[in-house]
Amino acid sequence: MNHIYLGQWLGFSIQHFATFIHFIPLFPTFLIELGRKLVPSPLDLRLVLKQSAIARKSAQRTRRVRI
Repeated sequence: MNHIYLGQWLGFSIQHFATFIHFIPLFPTFLIELGRKLVPSPLDLRLVLKQSAIARKSAQRTRRVRI
């Protein structure tokens, strides 16, 4: 009886391990999707880059004025 139970448990754990291995390739895509939700979209990033470029230009202007 004990051996049968052990065999069932081993088969069960092997099945779960196989499904886990099957899901590993989905992990990167899942992380990418999560990142897309957390990180702003490229459009927002472009706006931020524009703002930082404008800030840099104005900073350069103020430096020129100081010199």
